[in-house]
Amino acid sequence: MKIKSSVRQFLAVIAILGVVSFLSMGVSANSTSVGYINVNEAYHAHPDMEVIEQEMQEEIGQLQAEMEQLMQQLQEEDQQQLQLMQQQYQQQMQQKQAEFEAKLDEAISPDLDSIREELGLEVILVDQAIISGAEDVTEEVVEYFNQL
Repeated sequence: MKIKSSVRQFLAVIAILGVVSFLSMGVSANSTSVGYINVNEAYHAHPDMEVIEQEMQEEIGQLQAEMEQLMQQLQEEDQQQLQLMQQQYQQQMQQKQAEFEAKLDEAISPDLDSIREELGLEVILVDQAIISGAEDVTEEVVEYFNQL
């Protein structure tokens, strides 16, 4: 128990030192170039989005069709087996969705980095993370993506 307490105290001190050193460098959202985007709007403007989304819909559609077929077969046989199969397919669909999200991020990140540098920004954040002190660059990112 003392070890856990010591670790917590150590982590708290590290966190405080990190914040203090960050602030002592004179870096704040107002003094750095921070932009934010509406991720949904920007990502949908990227040319790779349509292809990746189509792939995802096809694969998830296949999984759903397989699940429905098995559900019809199992409905008459075993309810417990049916529930287990539903859980397995849900997990597979979630995994596929996560894979496609990672693929989309991989496709978009280099282009997002390019527009960030072109705009002279140090950081682009998601609009939901901003309360104040950053510039909305969604429109610029969408225009850049539309030109790809």
